Amino acid sequence: MKTIAFDIETRDIRPDDEKSLAALGLAVTYDGKRFQTWFTKAELCDYLRAEVAKGATLVGHNAIDFDLVVLGCADLAHATVDTMLPVVAQTAVRGKGYASLDTLARYTLGQRKIDVKGDGGACGLADRGRNGDRAALMLCIDYCKQDTKLAHDLYMFGKKHGYLLTEGNLKINVAF
Repeated sequence: MKTIAFDIETRDIRPDDEKSLAALGLAVTYDGKRFQTWFTKAELCDYLRAEVAKGATLVGHNAIDFDLVVLGCADLAHATVDTMLPVVAQTAVRGKGYASLDTLARYTLGQRKIDVKGDGGACGLADRGRNGDRAALMLCIDYCKQDTKLAHDLYMFGKKHGYLLTEGNLKINVAF
């Protein structure tokens, strides 16, 4: 079965605000072998729907409550594994309630995300890229590629081992 990790980069978007849903900086998908970069929601949703129809599993971090809603394809939630949801469910009891992709990757995989805060964050890079700054666009794409790969690798780790790790090496049981 094919697994497709995906991530979107946006600016000032809230899933409950119809006006803000039109903006999309860019999106990246990763199927374990190759990356694809997307600049329109319609093309990405068509691709994801076609792959789900063929049996693919979608993977993302905060994908069900944010990414799919922003993309306009929340109907794909049934075929999506959100690496954040088991963490939220199991850490809320301990008062935490959320673990970033970077935190899960650091503790589970021993990897860190690219730090782009000094560049205005991924959203700032996407904005600059849309305005013609090719270097900013390429850095944003690299950042988004890394996010999709980390989400993919966390899913594969959780599927194999039945858990992910968060701060303090707290074990989060998962049933992916």
